[in-house]
Amino acid sequence: MADLEQAQPTWQQWVGQSIRRAGWVPFSFFAIHLAASKGFEAYEHVPWLDIPMHFFGGVAMAYFLAASLDDSAAPNVLGDLNPFGNFLFALSAVGAITGIWEFAEWTTDSLGWTSAQLGLDDTMLDMFLGMAGGLLYLLFWCQRKGT
Repeated sequence: MADLEQAQPTWQQWVGQSIRRAGWVPFSFFAIHLAASKGFEAYEHVPWLDIPMHFFGGVAMAYFLAASLDDSAAPNVLGDLNPFGNFLFALSAVGAITGIWEFAEWTTDSLGWTSAQLGLDDTMLDMFLGMAGGLLYLLFWCQRKGT
């Protein structure tokens, strides 16, 4: 029985493996964002920098999610998804993360800690760019896998 449990990783083991394997991409991107916003106040000096940052943030998250789905433990945790299921799962997760990010921006703005959101149009553009970056990477990922 113990051999069977070791053969099928838990979701915690899968998440840990995924973070060790590909977590450096979104974490590095987040560190760049923090340095740009807090260290250099780059968004104050170069307001359009927000546009590529949201796009490539979506790419970074899609990379992490795709690598997680490529992990051999993924089917043990998520079930046996077909290629479209993997694509849909990753794209949905990118969308959820994009929404959580924008909610975090709204929260920090509401508390007076930041002034990240410039209005509804800005928020919607940020979400669109994050989703577009994620979608572009996931299409590349599917094409590379031949699916």
